[in-house]
Amino acid sequence: MGAFTATTQVSAASGSPKVVVFTALGPASYDAGGSVIDLSVATLGAFTGFTTVHSASIVSSTAAHTCNFIRGAANAGKIVVFNAVAADGGDEASGDLSGSTFRVTVVGV
Repeated sequence: MGAFTATTQVSAASGSPKVVVFTALGPASYDAGGSVIDLSVATLGAFTGFTTVHSASIVSSTAAHTCNFIRGAANAGKIVVFNAVAADGGDEASGDLSGSTFRVTVVGV
């Protein structure tokens, strides 16, 4: 089971809700149906981590991908990655995505 890893905070706005933009690395072994991303305080720290994620969007990728965020537990979810250059434009990605980085915007508390 692969997981996305949040690596670099790009910007953050505190308040209620707070908004954090960060870069995430793709997993070495992408899971069909989406790979998990942990957005918790334990993982990201008190200022950038979340106890509850209201929404998240993947605003860019270094490869030809489009992405969806599927909310899971209170402070986690899955990122589903699609190959934007596939013949139908919507085939789900597969395999090693560790060479791809994703810009993620998260809103929550």
